[in-house]
Amino acid sequence: MADVFCVYPPNQRTDKQAFECYGYDKEFQNDDGILMESTGRKDRNGKEIFEWDICRFQESVGQIAYKNLHWFFLMEGGFVMELSDSSCELLEVIGNVYENKELLPVAGNRK
Repeated sequence: MADVFCVYPPNQRTDKQAFECYGYDKEFQNDDGILMESTGRKDRNGKEIFEWDICRFQESVGQIAYKNLHWFFLMEGGFVMELSDSSCELLEVIGNVYENKELLPVAGNRK
């Protein structure tokens, strides 16, 4: 399995943060990893939220996606919630689609 590397938006990135995510602390040197962009927001536990993260919202599980300059949480049954600071406080990151796709409901596998 490829390592997962995270990319922070330029205005929110520090050199130390450049590629720290999910326990990895590596510099991106080749094409062996997968780049995931930060949303710039944190979940209810203070964990940073990245594109294609899998999150729990109440009883629903879904994933984070970016479209038309907006971040969204795509839930089971086609429900969509736009990410905001207040909505992110309700989410809990439980994995990502590259390493934990089995956490998504079958109908929700969009990646």
